[in-house]
Amino acid sequence: MLFLHLRSSRHHSLLRIHIKFLSTISSQHLHLPLSFPTYMIWGSNTSLGKTLISTGLASSFLLSPRTTNKTPKFVYLKPIQTGFPSDSDSHFVFSKLSSLASLRSSPLSLSASNSVLNSSLSAASSLFGDDSKTKGRNLGIYNLNFTEENGFVKDGVNVVSELVCETLYAWKEAVSPHLAAEKENGVVEDSLVLETLEKCLRKEEDRKVEEMDVFCVVETAGGVASPGPSGTLQCDLYRNELVLVRFERFVAVILTTVYTYVNAVLAWMQNCISQLSYKRTALNIFQVQQSLNDINIVDSVAWIDKISY
Repeated sequence: MLFLHLRSSRHHSLLRIHIKFLSTISSQHLHLPLSFPTYMIWGSNTSLGKTLISTGLASSFLLSPRTTNKTPKFVYLKPIQTGFPSDSDSHFVFSKLSSLASLRSSPLSLSASNSVLNSSLSAASSLFGDDSKTKGRNLGIYNLNFTEENGFVKDGVNVVSELVCETLYAWKEAVSPHLAAEKENGVVEDSLVLETLEKCLRKEEDRKVEEMDVFCVVETAGGVASPGPSGTLQCDLYRNELVLVRFERFVAVILTTVYTYVNAVLAWMQNCISQLSYKRTALNIFQVQQSLNDINIVDSVAWIDKISY
């Protein structure tokens, strides 16, 4: 488990929130491929920097000088996105990496794509600008299959780094996923979220991974105790190695760290009981010094290179 500590002077106001405590330890498990590393990024506050961390990791992995002949491929998955299409984390990673690639002086090329697989009807209508494609339907999830692509190829470069960004489910309202899903008549069950996520991961595994150097990041919609679209807490929905992004306030740091540690370990005990002693003594903490108030993504991802994969 890797903790990324972000210093931020932004004031955080207390909000009255509605939480549906529907969560239980699910009998279903997220089955991850073993042929490449997959990490989950968590952080309980909006605009805290989860997507910035994802972008920095992608930049470091794809745009740094290579020590092997394998083609680097970074897979960014966002299972749950609210506030779409005005807010799209997968599009942020996609667009920023394209910009960063064009600014790098090193002889590297990049092929990038961003896809949104499914969305609520209201989110789809907002993306299309009208409801002509969703007319006649008043509930459920729309099979969006939206894709955008970009590429930056330098002459004489045979190895092209690949970035794949995917949003699995999106809702229009910029609120907690379980509230957005309920309001937009687009509730997605836990089993479907896990099934779709596993399909995306298996799709990468089925390709010739022996010829590629693959690194995967799954960015959650909030912290470990934030609810998913069905109301299940995400620590019960997902079980995997995690990257926790937290803000710098003494009490908040303690609460966030302890709360995340306890929930994460309890959620994973029946899956990986042998890791319990390890997690008690080997919590890796990497402190990021930049303030997020005036951060420049182009100038501020270099510190991610300090993290070894």
